[in-house]
Amino acid sequence: MQQDLTPKAKHLIFVGGGHAHALALLMMAMKKPEGVKITLISNAIQTPYSGMLPGLIAGHYSFDEAHIDLGRLCRFAGVNFIEDYVTGIDPDNQTVHCRNHPDFSYDVLSIDTGSVPGHNQLPGAMGGQSRSSL
Repeated sequence: MQQDLTPKAKHLIFVGGGHAHALALLMMAMKKPEGVKITLISNAIQTPYSGMLPGLIAGHYSFDEAHIDLGRLCRFAGVNFIEDYVTGIDPDNQTVHCRNHPDFSYDVLSIDTGSVPGHNQLPGAMGGQSRSSL
């Protein structure tokens, strides 16, 4: 009997839209690994690029210039994007629990939530914009 050497499909889940995940998605857009299903789960479609935050606050950059559109990046890379809050991870059963979706099973998990500015904790950090726009 001949053994099937075809690699089994693996599910790689990225939790969060931090810089490392954004760079990995860009690299996967250029060459997606074969036999791997990839899903990014993030509670926000737009993730701030922390290096541009001072320029955003100073008014040098617009919101769109200082944020990475994760949905668009995932479409470009051929990756599934789930907008939801991760509420728990069960490493024994290799599942990710979300607020509004059924559990996701994974073979490999990467967590990179990135930085989250504390707008409401710093006086003047809102820069005259409403909380809902940041």
